[in-house]
Amino acid sequence: MMVSSPACTTDGGDEGSGEASDGESMADGANCEPQPTDGVLYASCRGAACNTGLVCAYNEELGQAASPAYCTGYCTFSEQCEVVGLCTAEPMCIIPSNGNTGVCVLDCSDGKQCPEGMECLQDEDGGAIRYLCY
Repeated sequence: MMVSSPACTTDGGDEGSGEASDGESMADGANCEPQPTDGVLYASCRGAACNTGLVCAYNEELGQAASPAYCTGYCTFSEQCEVVGLCTAEPMCIIPSNGNTGVCVLDCSDGKQCPEGMECLQDEDGGAIRYLCY
């Protein structure tokens, strides 16, 4: 996962295939609440800015131009990342292996579903593989 500056927007690129990068099909958010909008936590920041205090996150393996991107916030514990009604994906705070400040993510491992409009993608950090909503 990579985060960019708060004012960043990520224009262009494909929205993705709905599959994990290893080809394994992941839950796509069918029958779930839609992804939030208007720059709030977990809203798309492709072509739109995040609200003050949030940053734009994208899947580093896919690159900023190709990855779906969403607004996230810095955190120190998972309770700071909770948003009600976003399907079965689990909001959590992850601390990157480089020791930087933690960021809020939606964990979609083990078949948890992402909100409608987001997709579950494989994400690797320091050798640890996990599945996150983007």
